Amino acid sequence: MATLREIATALRNVADVLDKSPDIEAGRPGLDWYFFNAKDKQKFLDLAKAFPRPFKKTYEDDPHGWLRIAFEQDALKTEAQIYRSAVCEIVEPAKPPVYHCPSLLSDDEEVALTESAE
Repeated sequence: MATLREIATALRNVADVLDKSPDIEAGRPGLDWYFFNAKDKQKFLDLAKAFPRPFKKTYEDDPHGWLRIAFEQDALKTEAQIYRSAVCEIVEPAKPPVYHCPSLLSDDEEVALTESAE
């Protein structure tokens, strides 16, 4: 895995090439880091500490959701994300479903089902 210094050096090399054609318009590129499991938690936290400020932090709520930090400028978006399950603790586990079922029978038919046949 590359160090931040190695990444910065590579970005400076790219910037030097881009500066040779400064007036060409292009779409906004992104620089993304993806972390997938708990063993990457410390790497993600270290990167977050070094990340440009101010950055925006967002969470996805689905079971495989991400914790995402993003720093956006007009010309570049920088983002890092990790699965929430790798950095967050579940404090309320999934609950069983609660059903509402409309009556399928009339009241008289319902009563007849519970009466004994004598």
